[in-house]
Amino acid sequence: MNHRNQRGFTCPELLTVVAIIGIMAAISTAVLMNGLMRTGLKSAAGRVRNILVMTRADAIALESNQAVKFTQRDGVWYYAIYSDGNGNGVLNAEINSGVDPIVEGPYALFNAGSIGQVGFPAQGVADPDTGVQIDPGALAVNFNRSTLCSFSAVGSGTPGSIYLTNGSDAMMIRSSGDSGHIRVMTYNSLRRQWEE
Repeated sequence: MNHRNQRGFTCPELLTVVAIIGIMAAISTAVLMNGLMRTGLKSAAGRVRNILVMTRADAIALESNQAVKFTQRDGVWYYAIYSDGNGNGVLNAEINSGVDPIVEGPYALFNAGSIGQVGFPAQGVADPDTGVQIDPGALAVNFNRSTLCSFSAVGSGTPGSIYLTNGSDAMMIRSSGDSGHIRVMTYNSLRRQWEE
């Protein structure tokens, strides 16, 4: 009878392998979750940018001022599209009086449970123009001290920004004003600055 030298694993060896696998799984899960959070925030920023870009395109195509108005109700942000009813631009007072009619909406800006939301991360962000820290409780939608972003028939728009967060990261969708350019910027928390 031929006996072969058979050797198994000891309990400490098995525990070491299990510990290494557990550490690798934990690191992989953290990296995956971080990637999903960033992807969700980028998706939310893309949605807001598309709303602004399409409203600007409609203003140019229709040769009439069009605007997006953002409103918050019960903790949920909504948007609606309005058209200039009397040729002097879309104004909050004329929306309220019915002179500037609603064209679309209101629609929820994001689905319930969306990773990206309107707001700032808890640690705050620096103001893109002054570099001063913005209070995390500040209004995250600001177009000339309003929540209305209007575009003219030649494509110029109300200057301002809407800030989004996934809880830890931040992005900003910014209307440049006269040029009507809509930019998406990401906040680099290490450098404390906004980057395209």
